[in-house]
Amino acid sequence: MTDFARYDDVGNIIGVGTIPEEMLEQQKGNIIAAKVNPATQYIANGTLCDYTVAELMEKTNMQPGWTWKMPERVAIDTRTDEQRAKDNLSVILNARRIAYPDYATFADAMYWSARGDQSKLTAYYNKIDAVKAANPKP
Repeated sequence: MTDFARYDDVGNIIGVGTIPEEMLEQQKGNIIAAKVNPATQYIANGTLCDYTVAELMEKTNMQPGWTWKMPERVAIDTRTDEQRAKDNLSVILNARRIAYPDYATFADAMYWSARGDQSKLTAYYNKIDAVKAANPKP
């Protein structure tokens, strides 16, 4: 049995596997006989290569909407301006959601407000205002 990898025309590893050695030559497309780790390796001119540490860091830490461009081996932002704006707003709204005080605090503040004590409701609204100020919409 032989380990092999299939790769596309720019060097992305698109599949790995093991087949009988005599079947390797029968495979169509870009094939290399090797044990390959697609997360850390790529193919350049038919040769198995390792990504550098810097490339692995960049590839691993890509922002949502970015893609890894081969053969240049760089991360690029392929989103439209509209999608980028939507994604930025989503990040802000998620940060707000996480930072907002919980509904139980609001319910308790409303209860005491109905009984004439506005202090808890005022404190709740102040927390909401602080979260909105810390995470402004564009």
